[in-house]
Amino acid sequence: MNFKPQDRTSEYLFTGLLLCLFLVIGVFVGSVFFPHKDPGSQLLSATNGSTGISKLNDIVKILQSKYYYQDRLDSSKIVDSTVKGFLSGLDDAPTRYLNSQEYAQYKNLLSGDIFGIGIELGGDDQNPKIFNVYVGSPAEKAGVLKDDIILKVDNKAVSGLSLGEIATLIRGVQGSTVKLTLQRGNDIKEFTIQRDKIHTDSVTFAKTDVAGVCRINIVRFTDDSVEKWRSYWDSAVNQFTSNNCQKLVLDIRNNGGGYVLASKYAIEEFIPDGTYIYGQKKSNGTIDKINSSRDGDIGKGLYAGTKGRLRNTPVVILINSNSASASEILAGSLQVQNKAKLVGINSYGKGSVQEENPFSDGSALILTIANWTLPNDQVIDANYPIRPDYVIVPTTDDLKSRKDVQLEKATDLLK
Repeated sequence: MNFKPQDRTSEYLFTGLLLCLFLVIGVFVGSVFFPHKDPGSQLLSATNGSTGISKLNDIVKILQSKYYYQDRLDSSKIVDSTVKGFLSGLDDAPTRYLNSQEYAQYKNLLSGDIFGIGIELGGDDQNPKIFNVYVGSPAEKAGVLKDDIILKVDNKAVSGLSLGEIATLIRGVQGSTVKLTLQRGNDIKEFTIQRDKIHTDSVTFAKTDVAGVCRINIVRFTDDSVEKWRSYWDSAVNQFTSNNCQKLVLDIRNNGGGYVLASKYAIEEFIPDGTYIYGQKKSNGTIDKINSSRDGDIGKGLYAGTKGRLRNTPVVILINSNSASASEILAGSLQVQNKAKLVGINSYGKGSVQEENPFSDGSALILTIANWTLPNDQVIDANYPIRPDYVIVPTTDDLKSRKDVQLEKATDLLK
C-alpha cells in the first residue's frame, strides 16, 4: 500500500512520521467507517456464459484436473490474490481487500498504534535524510543521527523513491527489524534496528516568531478513539487561549485523514451551529447534508467539551499534496465558508466514504459507499482537490536549508 504524492517536487519537509502511515491512513483507510451489519446475498451473475463467476469456476476446474503443482492450490494466498485482483479492476484504490495481517495493522494504525523506529524524514526523493530522531526511540538507541542520508532500506536503494514510499519500506510489525544503510559525511554506516511502538500526539500547539500568531498542527485525525483525539484538540485550543494568541496557523500538511467526526469537531470550533459544513454524495446523486451541532450537543458523548471558541479568530491553513480525506474536508469547508485562507499546494484529492466489512477469518473488505462534498456541494476527488488561495512551492534550496516558506507566508498574512 504505497502512497505516491501528486507532486513530489513540491513536497515540503515530510514531517509525517515514519510512523507516518498517517498518510496511508487517510489515503487508503478513508475518513470514517460504517461497520457492515447486513452482508446481503448479492453475487456477480453466473449467467453470462464464460464471463464472471462461470469463467472463474471453469478455471478452478482446469487447475484442479491438470495443474502440475496441485499442492499450491490449497493456499490462502490464492484467495487473497484473487480477491485483490478482482477489486483492482474497479479502478477505485480506496476499495480494497485486506488479509488478516493487513487488517490487524490497519486497525492498529487507526487507533494510533504506530510501529516504527522513531524518526522523521526530510529532504527530497533524490536526497532523503533523517530530519529528526526521537529521544529514547529505537533509532536513537541504535546510533542514528539527524542529517544522516538514507541510501538503502533492507539493501534496497531508495534514490528516486518518494519519502512516503521510503517510510513504507521502513515501517513494519512490532518486534521485527529493518536494516538502514546511511551516509554520514564521507562514511557509510549500517544499522539493524528493531521496530517498536512510537507514541506521538495527534494534535500539537506551538508559538510562532510573530507575536500573537500561534500554530496548531493536526498530525492526524485518528487516535485510540474520537474522544481521545478530541482531548488532544481541546488541549491545543486551551493552550492557544491561555497564551493570549489572537491569530491561528492551522497546519494539516502531511495529514492523511482519519475519523471524519474528529474533523467535524474541529470545524465546529470555527462555525456556528446549524451551518452546513459538508455532505455525503450517494451513487444516485443525492447528498446527505451534515450541519454543525456542537453547541446544542454540549455534554453529550463526543461533545462533552466546550462550545466553539475560535469563531472570531483569523485563520490560515497550510496544506500540501499529502493532505487527504478528513483534512481536505476541514480545509475545504472552512475555505468555502470564507472562514480561512489556504496556503501551500493542491491537496491529495481523496473524498471517498468507506465502509468496513470484516470477515470471520480476520480479513476485511473496505468499500467506497459515497463521496464527501463541500458546503457548495462540490465533491472532493483527484480532479477536484482542495486548492490553496496562495500557491507556495518550496524550492530545492528551501528544502535543503529547512526554510518553511509556506509557514512564513501564513504568518505574513496574519501580521
